[in-house]
Amino acid sequence: MTSAAGTIPSAAVEHPLISQFGSFANARRDSNRVMALRRRAHELFVEQGFPTTNQEDWRFTNVAPVAKAAFRRAAAGAADIHATWP
Repeated sequence: MTSAAGTIPSAAVEHPLISQFGSFANARRDSNRVMALRRRAHELFVEQGFPTTNQEDWRFTNVAPVAKAAFRRAAAGAADIHATWP
């Protein structure tokens, strides 16, 4: 089932990017401003899901391979941006 915007509602698809956000967010050392942006982006992703080619802005981009990919978090300290970011 798709919504009017052509996205698959998140309730229909349990994606790890949705279910693992809490543990990811809790492990971060981001500022309150960055965390607020991350939380809002997560809320929008939960509401809208992945875009489809039925949406005008995404008509030439098939994100299905990204939606099907198995992502995992990097090991602790593997790429600590805080160590190199000014």
